[in-house]
Amino acid sequence: MTIGPAGRSTSLIGALTVSMLAFTACGGGDDGDASAPEAEDSSAATSTEAAEAVVASFPVGEPFGEAVWSVDVGEGEKTVTVRPDRVVVDRSLLGVSRAIQVYTLEGEEAWTHDLSDHEYPEAVSVATFRETVAVLTEREIEASGLDEARTVAVLTLLSLEDGSVVAEVEFPEENPLFSDHGAVFFTDDDGVSYVTEDGEIVKRGDDGFADGDHGLVHGTPFWADRSHDLHTQAGGASEFPGVDRSDIIGMDVLAADHEQGLLAVQVTHDRSFDFTYHAVEAATGEVLYEFDCPGYTHTQGETDVASNSPNGQYAVHESIWISATGAQCFGGEDGQRTVELQAVDDDGNAYGMVEGDGLESGELVTIPAGGEPEVSALPDGAPAPSGIMNGGIAVHLSGTMLTGNPIL
Repeated sequence: MTIGPAGRSTSLIGALTVSMLAFTACGGGDDGDASAPEAEDSSAATSTEAAEAVVASFPVGEPFGEAVWSVDVGEGEKTVTVRPDRVVVDRSLLGVSRAIQVYTLEGEEAWTHDLSDHEYPEAVSVATFRETVAVLTEREIEASGLDEARTVAVLTLLSLEDGSVVAEVEFPEENPLFSDHGAVFFTDDDGVSYVTEDGEIVKRGDDGFADGDHGLVHGTPFWADRSHDLHTQAGGASEFPGVDRSDIIGMDVLAADHEQGLLAVQVTHDRSFDFTYHAVEAATGEVLYEFDCPGYTHTQGETDVASNSPNGQYAVHESIWISATGAQCFGGEDGQRTVELQAVDDDGNAYGMVEGDGLESGELVTIPAGGEPEVSALPDGAPAPSGIMNGGIAVHLSGTMLTGNPIL
């Protein structure tokens, strides 16, 4: 944690008088005089504590307050994932070093997993799930008897809480991958299977391949097939009200909300290429509601996993705001700029950036729950929050500094 410089003790002003010196030499002085240095020491300590309470930070703009903690996470490229009581920083530097650095709600280091010993640390696949951090590496198996030396893939699931190994899965033949929708999967002659956060294998209920949107939410696989149907393991093919299945010509899972167990789905139908948007329960395939999303544009983010509020009741992804009872899209219509939402708090208030000419505009968009977007200029170079933690702490990253800023 980075803190400000310690304060200096207040200097004594002036010199002692001759009469005081003489009085002290004779052993004189009452109790009030003897306590003066103690009072002065107490004042100096208070001054020091006040100076130490100043946290190094950078301006972040409203509605965020001054940082209550900050930490220097080091140089390099960084991916930040925010969970209710943990912040995960995946940091790599020039293809030479790589580390997963995890911090607590108070900005203290919880644990670190160093990947620098791997031959190509930048090539190691890493993903942060609900309760674990998944690390996909390779392991050399030495020749034994008639068996040749070989390389196998190893998935290590680390506890988000303390970094301990929850499970380790070895893949002697298959090559596991990370789904864009937040799951580890592999394909073999029997079809597609997934690995849960406990290290269990869940086989998908078909013999197809991973050729469309797919993933694992709350232990249940979902997938869109070549026939443009959305399937879930428990519920079969989804039925979209008002849309004839024979008219569907495209199916895209825009976001997977792993806390609420929802999928935000775009259905392309009819010869006119109409779009409709639906929230689907991942466990059953049931369409819960339809929502409007005019001007939606896919922004090619790193994943199609939604970011949740700490209480899990709200989610945002790209320009979409999601809850259990309704969703809404913002920006992107004719005459409007594109909005990229990054964080949402326990009240459903969303925060993100307004994009401009392919670059960040330097403007923060705040969307009160059920309200209209509010755009404000950010201090020069200031970022939008990467996510919200318990207690309304917004996490910001600028350069090498990570800060926790309360929402005012």
